[in-house]
Amino acid sequence: HPFIRTFLGFDILPLVEFQPETDIALEEAQDLIEQEPHARKSQNSDGWHESTRGGAEVMSLSEGPMPGDEAGTDLFVQKMLDAASYFVPGEPYQPVKIDRETLADLRPEEVYVADFRKYSPLLPVRFFRSMIPE
Repeated sequence: HPFIRTFLGFDILPLVEFQPETDIALEEAQDLIEQEPHARKSQNSDGWHESTRGGAEVMSLSEGPMPGDEAGTDLFVQKMLDAASYFVPGEPYQPVKIDRETLADLRPEEVYVADFRKYSPLLPVRFFRSMIPE
């Protein structure tokens, strides 16, 4: 994956480029990204559970992934790892292709869209995901 650099100091940014699959329209992809992820709303993925026992508040950790270790449930990371397994040295670079389910699972604050079509209609819309959570 080529490095994305900032022009301010040419530092490497923690961004991974991706593209929606070819059957997903640009507007649909942006709508899916703007939605809040349903999986994170319905369950607390950090593994901690609060309860009350005998008048005391108890906090316990389940057997799931450790806090901060979302790689097991992060669909984007899984797609990225799949794409890396198909990489052939010497072949042209291809961004990670992701489906509707993965687009809907992305958090809007982690996605950056570079749309320069107003300057030139020949430029493609590029999607990037920040790999360092805020």
